[in-house]
Amino acid sequence: MAALQAEATTEVTSSIYEGEVTWKKGESPYHVSSTFVVYPDAKLTIEKGVTVLFDATSAGSANASGMEVRGQLIVNGAQNEPVVFTRNSSDGKWGSVFVNT
Repeated sequence: MAALQAEATTEVTSSIYEGEVTWKKGESPYHVSSTFVVYPDAKLTIEKGVTVLFDATSAGSANASGMEVRGQLIVNGAQNEPVVFTRNSSDGKWGSVFVNT
């Protein structure tokens, strides 16, 4: 699978501690370079058509990026506009989406 290339990428630079955040299709793809957390007092909504790119690591490395959900995660994908979670390169594996609520 080839890496997705886009003209503009939204960098995910911090966890979401409180309040509501929406990842919008027009700001996609979203690039996650380390594990980030949606904390209990937070809500992340992902619009249909959004792509989330996680940094991958080589075999044997424990530093893959991912998402931990302790609060609310709403994923509004549709058959013709899915939300895609994938790796940012053609090599390695990304972490996971871990739901811990």
